[in-house]
Amino acid sequence: MNEKDEILAGYLIKDNHEAFTELYVRYHDKLYNFCYKFIHSKEETEDIIQEIFFKLWTNRKEINTSLSFSSYLYTITYNKIKNYFRHLNVEYKIKTYLADIENNISNTIDNKLLYTEYQRLLRQAINELPPQRQRIFKLSWENNLSHKEIAEQLGVSINTVQQHISLSLKFIRHFFNKNAELNWIVILFLSIYK
Repeated sequence: MNEKDEILAGYLIKDNHEAFTELYVRYHDKLYNFCYKFIHSKEETEDIIQEIFFKLWTNRKEINTSLSFSSYLYTITYNKIKNYFRHLNVEYKIKTYLADIENNISNTIDNKLLYTEYQRLLRQAINELPPQRQRIFKLSWENNLSHKEIAEQLGVSINTVQQHISLSLKFIRHFFNKNAELNWIVILFLSIYK
């Protein structure tokens, strides 16, 4: 097939696998190179590209063939890159928040009871996570495995691991925020030991 992209997109809307394959061949490397300039990780870039083409196939009925197909794909790619960094940023902020609390609480021996309470609440929050999310979070947080190592061990994509960890950290932060006892303990601790 040597058709214009928009014509192939029209075939794609009609569930034509050959059109999808042709568009994949045309755009895979271009999108990969575009994405890699921002992500700097071959594995994570490939995961994002696979998600883009998966989304293209699953949402094929929504493609507007009167618009530039290339622009459509690059817009999807750009949004995936933004989401990737958004997840990293949220994960980093929440990990930093939890690490700061843990460091502040565990710095002195006098705070052993407070640190024990913090650990109990953290375990309680982790235990309330859904099983797969709990497993991924524990592999990251307790076993210090990288996202890639977790993905390989569980047979999931790196992006899936990132999403589970990000959602876990959001849940734990929310759990701490709604737990008035811990908030008062942390506030008291921070006001005494600042």
